[in-house]
Order: sequence, then C-alpha cells, then structure tokens
Amino acid sequence: MLELVRYIHLNPLRAGLVPTFEALSEFRYCGHGCMLGCNPDLESWMPVADVLQRFGNKLGDSRKAYKSFIFDGVAMGRRPDLTGGGLRRSVGGWRDLRSARDAEMFFESDERILGDSDFVRSVLQSSEDELEKKTRYRRERIDIDKLITLVAGVLGMEAKDVCAAGKQRQHVQARGLLCYWAVREIGMTEVALARLLQLSQPAVAQAVSRGEKLAEEKGWDLQRVLSRNL
Repeated sequence: MLELVRYIHLNPLRAGLVPTFEALSEFRYCGHGCMLGCNPDLESWMPVADVLQRFGNKLGDSRKAYKSFIFDGVAMGRRPDLTGGGLRRSVGGWRDLRSARDAEMFFESDERILGDSDFVRSVLQSSEDELEKKTRYRRERIDIDKLITLVAGVLGMEAKDVCAAGKQRQHVQARGLLCYWAVREIGMTEVALARLLQLSQPAVAQAVSRGEKLAEEKGWDLQRVLSRNL
C-alpha cells in the first residue's frame, strides 16, 4: 500500500505539473499535501491517519518519516509494476492478449486494479458486495443512533453510556465496536465520527482497529446482530 501511496503522490512531479519535490506539498490536487498538513480543507475525506500511523505514533515524527519515504521514490522514476494494465502484463502483453481473445478466451479486467484476472474478479466482486451491503443499510435506515442501540445490546449496557468518555474496559470496547461498524459497515467518515464523539481522527482510527479485532474475536457481525433485532 505504501508503495502505491508513494507512486501516486509523485505523479504530479513526474508529469511536470509541479517543478520540484518541495512544491508538491502545495499542489492542491494531490494527497501529498494533506499528509503533511498543508491542505487541511481536504483532509476530511483523505485517510491521513491510516497512512501516517504506519510511520510512527507521533504526528510530527510520522510526517517527517513519511516525507522522507516519498522523497526516496523520486529517483525511482516510472514504475511499470505500479501502473494500470495489470491484466495485460499477467497475460503476457498485448500480442498474447489479442491471441487469447481471438481464441475466445476472455479475462476480467479493470485498469484501476493491479493483478491477474482471478484477482481482478475477486476485487470487483468484493466491491460490489460492499456497495450492496451499504445500500441495504441505507434502505433500512441504519444510522449512528441505530448502531449505538445495537452496540449497547451486544455489550449489555445502556445506550447513553456507549459514547461516554472513560477508560473502563466496557466503554473502550463500546467505542471501538461503534467506530468499526460506523466506518467500515455504514460508511461514516472518521472525521464525522470524531466530531460526534469529541475525539481526534487518529483516536477514531485506533478505535476502528480495536473494534475490528474485538468483532472478529467475539463473532459480532453487524448483519447477524441486525437480523436478531429486526
């Protein structure tokens, strides 16, 4: 993932849209500036915390390490392994792909996805399933208030205590499960959730990770929980 982040964030520099690496941080149409805090108005929909947490726990240190990592990619130039057309490469090139099609052999393809036909198919199917799931949640009006009620039921606590501050084990578990279901299941942004819970975005990202681990350990699947409560 980090290799892709680096390659994508260096695209404006390789394309000549910015003159220098330092100017890249001020280029509005690139996520690089968001990672460095130069485009705060765009950070609401950029997974800044997800990327920076892989470079350290302190914001200043992680941004410094991130910037150094991105800079190291300048000398690498274009990366054929990180551009579109993974299907073409996996088949053996355009000539072999045409031959395969002439023989009525067809492959799943999508220029946005790197990988062979089977991998592309699995990614597309996963994306379709995810979209269908989120659409169903919207249709059934599963919002944050409903999630709070469901979390309270799963953990055997009052709904008013789910969002309560505190480091008690049950409260931490409740926030984690709520954040996980809200972000990963119904598609709520970490920024919106942070505002609701009066937490920082990195704190919400960490809660999502804790909630995911807890849900896997306990087998708390939102769809199953919903089916029991409908």
